[in-house]
This record gives sequence, C-alpha cells and structure tokens, in this order.
Amino acid sequence: MAELFGSALYFSGGLIFVSFLLLPVVFLLCISLVYIVAEAIWRFRQKRGMF
Repeated sequence: MAELFGSALYFSGGLIFVSFLLLPVVFLLCISLVYIVAEAIWRFRQKRGMF
C-alpha cells in the first residue's frame, strides 16, 4: 500500500513538474493565437474599408 502511494506521489510530482514546464508554452501560444486572430480581423476590415 505504501509503495502504491509512493509511486502515485512520484507520478503526480512529475506531472506537476511537466505542467509547470508546459504552462509558459501554452500561455505564449494562446497570446500569439489571439494576436493572429486580431491581426486577421484588422486586415480584413482594412481591406473592406470599414476602418
């Protein structure tokens, strides 16, 4: 039972470590996605003469 708990704790610790590594990557990806969409909308409006 203790061995199972220890391995679960080790696995969750590794999972938390990996999530802390991936969190900045996901954050930057979301920001760049929002920027790309806003840029596309702005160019579309500019091309159509709305702005």
